[in-house]
Amino acid sequence: MTSMLDRIIREHYKLIKPLGSGAFGRTYLAHNLQASDQSTCVIKQLKLEGKDPDVVAKVREWFKREAEALQRLGQHAQIPQLLDAFEEKQEFYLVQEYIEGTVLREELRESSLWNEQQAFDFLQEVLPILDFIHSKGIIHRDIKPENLIRRANDRRLFLIDFGAVKQVTKLIQKQSSLTIVHSQGYSPPEQLAGMPELNSDIYALGITCIEALTGMSPEALVQVRDPKTRQFIWPEALVISNEFQLILQKMVCTDSHQRYTKAVDVLQSLSQLNTDSPTLASPDHYTPTEITTTNSADLQQNWQHSYTPTEISSRGLDEATSIDKQQREKVNHLVSSLSTHSNDNSKQLFDQLNQRFQVLEESIIRNRLNTIQSVLQKKLVLLSSSLFVIATVSVTLYALAQNQTTHSIQPTSLNSHQLVEASKTILEEKYRFSNHSAPITFLGFSSDGMTVVAASDDGLVKIQNLQDQTSKLLTQTPNKILALALSSNGQYLAIATQDKTIEVWDLVNLKKNHQITVDQLVWSLALNYEGQMLAAGNLGRIQVWSLQQMPRLLKTHTIDPQKAEPIQTLAFNSGSDTLIGGSADGSIYLLNTKENSLQKLQKHTKAVRAIAIDYPSESFFTGSADDTVNVWEPKKETKQPISRMPADMGGVQAIAKSPHGRKIAAGGAYGVLRLWDWQTTQPIASLTLSSEITALAFSPNGKMLAVGNQSGETVIYQLK
Repeated sequence: MTSMLDRIIREHYKLIKPLGSGAFGRTYLAHNLQASDQSTCVIKQLKLEGKDPDVVAKVREWFKREAEALQRLGQHAQIPQLLDAFEEKQEFYLVQEYIEGTVLREELRESSLWNEQQAFDFLQEVLPILDFIHSKGIIHRDIKPENLIRRANDRRLFLIDFGAVKQVTKLIQKQSSLTIVHSQGYSPPEQLAGMPELNSDIYALGITCIEALTGMSPEALVQVRDPKTRQFIWPEALVISNEFQLILQKMVCTDSHQRYTKAVDVLQSLSQLNTDSPTLASPDHYTPTEITTTNSADLQQNWQHSYTPTEISSRGLDEATSIDKQQREKVNHLVSSLSTHSNDNSKQLFDQLNQRFQVLEESIIRNRLNTIQSVLQKKLVLLSSSLFVIATVSVTLYALAQNQTTHSIQPTSLNSHQLVEASKTILEEKYRFSNHSAPITFLGFSSDGMTVVAASDDGLVKIQNLQDQTSKLLTQTPNKILALALSSNGQYLAIATQDKTIEVWDLVNLKKNHQITVDQLVWSLALNYEGQMLAAGNLGRIQVWSLQQMPRLLKTHTIDPQKAEPIQTLAFNSGSDTLIGGSADGSIYLLNTKENSLQKLQKHTKAVRAIAIDYPSESFFTGSADDTVNVWEPKKETKQPISRMPADMGGVQAIAKSPHGRKIAAGGAYGVLRLWDWQTTQPIASLTLSSEITALAFSPNGKMLAVGNQSGETVIYQLK
């Protein structure tokens, strides 16, 4: 992305900083040189890889529709305005208003838990924005704290990131290619199934509000629903009125038919709350205004890729240095309970207290530690068992402040500087391919290790030859790729796309062997060693197919009848009789396909994103958004990992196991690549790259490691 910096587009937009990249384009901060104050703006660029006239024409229509949608949305005072839209040399650009402010995620991280008044005010401000976009026939589909910004100069909230917008009329017309946009934990079941509704945004807004009230992550909130009614179970320490609880409960109902239908319906319920309640003061009702922009007949809606149209300043809220009244009430409640309950109950209550503080930054934890200790000491000074709890709280909070995981094994004989220096001798860049414009989502080596299959989520699949450093197009799917799998012998590739189709390719003869139509979206795929068995992960189920001669469905295995979470990653064991699956809620499953038995292992705290297997020992590895890599040994018949390696990379996105030896590699959102000796859990190499790592693969001889990134590059390292 750096090659674009300082480039001047259309003679007056100077690119000054990259903001990110999505499936179809890149985003930059820019100066408008023709403005008197050279004002800052945000530019979204779509650069086509090919110049096929049909593709260019199709993208041009996407571009026009997206631009018109953004122009209509920008009429609202709390949505960034569209300033310009143009095409230059078959590259497409959208120019939007730059909002300087603080992202809501940062506010939640730095401040204390919300009280009912704050949550009420938040809903009162954001719901009218939702009502506005829904009135335009648009579903946002990605409401979350990262997509709400509080503007610095007036503290007003802005809703951003409309790269995911979709006209409701398109859904009604049942177009063949639906863009599945979601953020794990904030998306309701119908959205995960590819059928979002207007009130899907209401669900996401409710989850955001509950997260701010409780301090619990969306992934954790999934676990605090009644298994029968699917209703949210409120923490005992949460102090909000019953009426407000009922409103939030209805907002986050998993059944869309039982949820609020419209944003105005939620506002109506809020207006009926008893404002004399001690938990809710009289709110100031706010009605957002609209501003008028110039119409353009050429602008229409829906350029389909994820995009963030604003740059977030580093300025945060003033750091809180004391616990507010609401928090003190909760701490007092917990401490009082500790002094009167049994040891088992005390542990449960302590876990509630501990969980609240795991989301706080180090500086805030340090500032609040003394306050918490003094409160605890006053309550428990006469109870020796409770004094032990005080010490435990102190140690736990200090460990959290140091960003340690007490249950993780983290032996290392190298400090960070030595590790970086060692990496230079272990990893040497040999090849680099930059022929994808979208993030690389899959990498796999051929059986001879001389070619690499690389796929990006825009449907482009290429075979990259390491000998002559050329690339050959295998296929360009008409729909977005959701999952891929390569047989261990390197001969067969399975591809699942968002039109509910699975393709199976013969990589030796470069031809498509099978095409399977399925009834649900496929979130993960696995092929056995010979490529004769195929597994597909859906919402809460796994289907197993035989690929001998014609594809034949062998069995549909229901994983969890109580909830339908996407099975995000799958792998066959060496005997092809067991499937290992990782779920979006962090659960790990062992499915014996012959005995039709299912074992659920201790879960990660966030989504499982990748699985790798050491076939000689049958040990396997799971990488998670909770920033850990776990090591499992099924032969030990334990439901807990035998070891855990903290990754410190912003969430693990991809892992790979060397076919020979003891190396395990992981890459994450921070662009960090790490290698460990998995048997000792000692790190042996660490590199920080320029872009988020999205895919990894070892060569069959274990001497090369392929790394795919968010920018569409594939880098091949030689291991010494």
